[in-house]
Amino acid sequence: MLRPDSPPGAHLRGRERLHRNLQEAVQEITRGSQREDVIQLLLNLIGQIFQCNVGVVYLRENADSRMYPHVRGAMLHPQDRFSELDVTEVCPRMLAGPFRWPSDETDPIAHGCALFQQMDRLGFSTWFSLPLRLDDTVIGFIAVAYYRYQYLFDDVGRVLWEFAQDVARALLPYMPAEFASHAPPMQPTGEDPSTQQREWMQRFLSSYYELTNSLWTTDNLAAMTESLRDIIQQPVAVLDRFAGLMSRSPNDNRWNVPLSGLRKWLSQNRVHHSRPNPLAVRTDVLRGATFVVSPIQIGSALLGYLVVWEKSSKLDDISLITVQQAAMVLAVHFYKHGLHIEQRGNRFQELMNQLLDQPESWSRAHSAQALALGWDVHVPYRVLVATLHPPAAEELEASAPSEQIPSLFTHVFTRLSMDFPQVFLSRRRAAWVFVLPDAQCTDSFLTQFVQWVRGVVAEWMHWRPEGAPATAARDSYPELSFGLSHPAQGPAALRHAFHIGYIASRLAKTVAPNEPFARPEHVRVHTLILPLCESETTRLFVDEMLGPLVRHDAQHQTTLVETLRTFLRHHGNLSAAAAELYIHRTTLQYRLRRIESMLGRSLDAPDTRFELQLAIILSDLSALM
Repeated sequence: MLRPDSPPGAHLRGRERLHRNLQEAVQEITRGSQREDVIQLLLNLIGQIFQCNVGVVYLRENADSRMYPHVRGAMLHPQDRFSELDVTEVCPRMLAGPFRWPSDETDPIAHGCALFQQMDRLGFSTWFSLPLRLDDTVIGFIAVAYYRYQYLFDDVGRVLWEFAQDVARALLPYMPAEFASHAPPMQPTGEDPSTQQREWMQRFLSSYYELTNSLWTTDNLAAMTESLRDIIQQPVAVLDRFAGLMSRSPNDNRWNVPLSGLRKWLSQNRVHHSRPNPLAVRTDVLRGATFVVSPIQIGSALLGYLVVWEKSSKLDDISLITVQQAAMVLAVHFYKHGLHIEQRGNRFQELMNQLLDQPESWSRAHSAQALALGWDVHVPYRVLVATLHPPAAEELEASAPSEQIPSLFTHVFTRLSMDFPQVFLSRRRAAWVFVLPDAQCTDSFLTQFVQWVRGVVAEWMHWRPEGAPATAARDSYPELSFGLSHPAQGPAALRHAFHIGYIASRLAKTVAPNEPFARPEHVRVHTLILPLCESETTRLFVDEMLGPLVRHDAQHQTTLVETLRTFLRHHGNLSAAAAELYIHRTTLQYRLRRIESMLGRSLDAPDTRFELQLAIILSDLSALM
């Protein structure tokens, strides 16, 4: 079939050549002497002209409604066979004219069309059908199918419709007598082809000029999206490969509802994600509208999606070709931007490792290299550390073969560079280190940023490839906890800030269970007494204070240590502690009496509370060592 990136001259020449080939095919059919010879000749010509994987001709044998298949081409599985069809079970949309899948609307799904169900069952990625009509009577169908994605222009559909009319006329002598009185209708010739071609060419060149002039001269994704919307006169959006929104025009909330339906459709159909060399397709009807989805890719590497929301009318050929061209331009933009992101990220990773591992060797040259990346180490920054709790981190990374899908860290890193270019990211063992300008670190920004990270991780989990390890189920999400440092400037202060953020992230679930992230004040005492954790005296002290509770919890699956921790965190407020533990106040009082009995100490004594709080902190820190 014609390639969507062919120049206009090649497209028009291809259309004329296709028309001539089909006319010659009809002439060949008329030379047949027997019905079987005519059908076989027609199948051979279909295979030669359309270069399809499978061609099939359905014909009625008599006046009843049954149609019988005649097939040419290899099926993927020997057990796959075309079956008979009843013309009454084919939807009116397919009976009326050419139908293309997946580019056309999907009325057959709603109507339970027998032809659609058959083609879907046999697993074709692209196919089109042509009804063979004699006046108002359908005598059969021609179906052409591909296991790969193909694209058919609308004007090619008109050529195929003329071909179907000619084939029906040529087959009439070989059809049962019941159909002999029918004659195929003559179609009006329409406008002068040369006039149509001139207008087609003029509009094509105009759109192409506007597209290249606007998209090649800007490096701003929002400006690119706005320019394309002005050309097509339809809402446009750019998604990443995980269907995450990167840019949209118009930039308003009207996209939120339709995008949720589009993401669901993409996840169910996987029309591009698992296929090499995909082309633009039209979606099902989603909330009363359809979307044209064109992949942004280089080779077989999918980078994202260009989406046009067909709110008022469907795109014609010129607009579809413009969308394809825009997708190619965006692929170059993504590639150039991706190289910059990768180089910037790799260099930042090296500098961060240098700062954390060998702070004494940090020099003015390193500061200058950081400044070249946009990172001025002598300006206040905050370090936000996100910890993926093991074994989730190892399982998630292992479940992402690089040839199918990037690792979770790579996905977060790429999206961060697009949405928050002022934020730096590096990986430190099982933690992600975000370095954020302190001037932007308001409470609302930090809360939204943490939510953004969780959302990007959820996108990645949703699109993980089939065959992921059973221990990393597709519907399970990683355990993420966040810890924030105080403002820091200068290499030594930034190194200290990382350690505070790391400790806060590891202890976030215990010191700030109801907060989006743990703050420096949550772990002020923890960082102070951390050096004590390695001593034998500390181990004996923790065992003396908490040992009976820890062993009882392990043996009887109770939560006495957690109960004590919550009680102390709320400074002995029974109502607040019971509310956090989701238990009745009386139940909490019973547990506290049990704890006092096992420890042999009263929780009302200030010294006891202090020692138990200290023991819990040391126990938490020991778990980090």
